[in-house]
Amino acid sequence: MRIKDSFPYSLSDDQNTALENIESFLSSPTNCFLLKGYAGTGKTFLMQGLVKYFKSAGRQFTLMAPTGRAAMVIGDKTKTDAYTIHKSIYNLSELEDDDHTFKFRYKLNLNEDSVNTVYIIDESSMISDVYNEDEFFLFGSGYLLKDLFSFVDFKYRTDAKIIFIGDNAQLPPVGMNFSPALDKEYLTTHYQITTGEFEMKQIQRQQEGSGILSIATQLRNCLEANEFNRFEINKSTDTSTHSSEDFNSVYFQTVNNEISENTIVITHSNKQAHDYNLAIRQRFFPNLTDVQGGDILINTKNNYNYVVDFYNGQFLKVIEVSQTPEPPKTIRFYKKGGEKAEATFIFRDIIAELTDVKGQKHQVNCKIIDGEWENAFVNCQVYMRILSRGFFRWVYTGITRAKKNLFAINAQSYSPLSEYIVMPTATISNAPTNQFYIPDDFFAREVPLEFSQPFLKAKYVELTEKLKDQDIEISVSHFQWVERYTFIRSEKSVTIDLNYGGRGFTGGNTIINTSDQEFAQFVRQKITEPLIFEFAYNPQKEFQKELFVLLKGETTEEEIPITNISNESYCDRYFLQTDANCAYLDCIYNGKGIYSTFKPYSTKGEQDLKLQLLLKRLS
Repeated sequence: MRIKDSFPYSLSDDQNTALENIESFLSSPTNCFLLKGYAGTGKTFLMQGLVKYFKSAGRQFTLMAPTGRAAMVIGDKTKTDAYTIHKSIYNLSELEDDDHTFKFRYKLNLNEDSVNTVYIIDESSMISDVYNEDEFFLFGSGYLLKDLFSFVDFKYRTDAKIIFIGDNAQLPPVGMNFSPALDKEYLTTHYQITTGEFEMKQIQRQQEGSGILSIATQLRNCLEANEFNRFEINKSTDTSTHSSEDFNSVYFQTVNNEISENTIVITHSNKQAHDYNLAIRQRFFPNLTDVQGGDILINTKNNYNYVVDFYNGQFLKVIEVSQTPEPPKTIRFYKKGGEKAEATFIFRDIIAELTDVKGQKHQVNCKIIDGEWENAFVNCQVYMRILSRGFFRWVYTGITRAKKNLFAINAQSYSPLSEYIVMPTATISNAPTNQFYIPDDFFAREVPLEFSQPFLKAKYVELTEKLKDQDIEISVSHFQWVERYTFIRSEKSVTIDLNYGGRGFTGGNTIINTSDQEFAQFVRQKITEPLIFEFAYNPQKEFQKELFVLLKGETTEEEIPITNISNESYCDRYFLQTDANCAYLDCIYNGKGIYSTFKPYSTKGEQDLKLQLLLKRLS
């Protein structure tokens, strides 16, 4: 049986390639496989098929996730038991008391799985490999990824496999700026683990029209290109933008003025979250600050000591609150450094309801961002540098929490062309030598005449190019400081002297004789007008393409040809054929690829009327 046989539906090209890679991986000596993918590419769908395949093949496997809520989600989607990494690899039934650190320590569990077990770990972008400890508890060495590899023990279990599944565009673990479990080079360098990988990028057909995934893909592309100069929440059937002032009306309309477990508000700071929670609770429980029946609580610690497991991030709905508080209780503990301290707490019993992996509801007695929600309100007002990698990863993670509707709060739009200003036109006296685009091989053309200087040959090549479609015969005689050109078409002719000096042609020309004044003026005009070639411009960066599209459109409207484009350091210079002998526009950008200033230059200065009309359109 092949893995593909476990899928009842047709697969995308990306999914087929991913499965072929995984199938090869399972029969190879490679230890780990990284299945990475954009939001909406079908990572969960593949995981469902893998689970079905391993069940049919009789191969032992374990489903894990870094957090309890993530474990609940994948357990629900695969209809298979899934656990947190902590529950899977640590012995939670025994605690060691460390007198030196004043902490309780959970040791690694004894791995009794078969030696060829496959460990499938979802949301792997969240797995940390920096030291982490709780205020009172320490798990293993404090390094989760390190402990995971110690538990699996590839040296003994050479046929064991780990499949890390995740989206490395999402936020990395706390204390790290990348996701180590999804970094092949990191695993090879730090753990000498052979690793295969594949990244899915094709959005599934049934989700192609999703505005949420369109925005997520745009952010993902920016992260891959390392270009953070564009951020925009485009409105669609499942996305919308709102101000803070609109939040209350939009939120309560979305939840039909009822407490909802399918709607979440995602913020960057605890204070923002606190303010939103107060505003929402005030509507449902006016002026009541204590816990009430109907309140939604969130569990902040995993707890496996009851009949029902409690997961970090799991929601509980309060059913009943005791009206009588318990007597005050004093708790003694150690502060950091070993100093003894105590605190007094007053507890109140409540009955709360939670939903387990299988969708069953449980009522339990207790004391008072991963996953997806139907509706997600994401406040884009963050306390970090806007248009940075951190900002894009944070917003990407928040946006991809929404399954059906995304409501973006305070989402300002930014683009490479959203912040530039147009400066007054400066007057120049000389034209740069690269004012006009000339093909590289243009002046190297073979000609039937001999010339003593390269610039004399260049003038001949230029004139033959200008008049090539006019059925005009050209001849030239050489004199000191003068090139005498004769132009003949049928019965018409004109002889014109072109003056030059040590630095080239002076620009002066004199009609020596002609048989037709109209023909003479036509030729003279051709001599003086610039030679403009059509040229293909292929900018290196996406933001430069956007500028080109803008300027090409506006110059076409004003009938101003672009004669050349040069890419300087942090500046794109566009040469323009206006009313002046020379005009150009310097478009200055910063290190992020955002244009800040357009500086126009012209030999006519502000009197260059064509240039002024263009600048008006750009302002």
